[in-house]
Amino acid sequence: PASRMANRIAVAPGATIKQNPDGRIVTGMDFGDSGTRDTSREYGEKLLANAARFLPGIKEARLEVVTLGHRVMPKDEHPIVGFAGKCRNVYVAAMHSGMTLAPIAGQVAAAEILDGVSADLLDDYRPARFA
Repeated sequence: PASRMANRIAVAPGATIKQNPDGRIVTGMDFGDSGTRDTSREYGEKLLANAARFLPGIKEARLEVVTLGHRVMPKDEHPIVGFAGKCRNVYVAAMHSGMTLAPIAGQVAAAEILDGVSADLLDDYRPARFA
C-alpha cells in the first residue's frame, strides 16, 4: 500500500487509476476491451509504468497481482432491463454505464418488480428485443 496520492478516479489517455482506502493502487487501460487476456507480471508492470506517467508517485509501487475484469456490454451497446421472457421471477439489469444509470435504473426496476408496473421509459431496452 502507498501513501495517499489520489482521492478520486483518474482517467487519462490509455489509463484509469484509483487508489483504494487501504492505499493499494488499481490501474488499467480504459473502459473498453483491452484486446488481451494477459495477466503476466510483465503486462502488469507495463500498466503500472503507464499509470506512473500520469501519477508519478506510482513509480514506487510494487506489483501485487494482475487480474482481468469483465465489463458487461450488451450486443447492441444499449442497456437490457426488464423481466426475462417467460421467467417472470428473473429480472435483468445489464448495461455498460451501470454506475451512471444506476439511480434511475434501480428506481424504475424497483417499481416494476415491487409494484408490477411497466415503465414505458424502458420499452426500447427490454430483453425481448434479442428474441
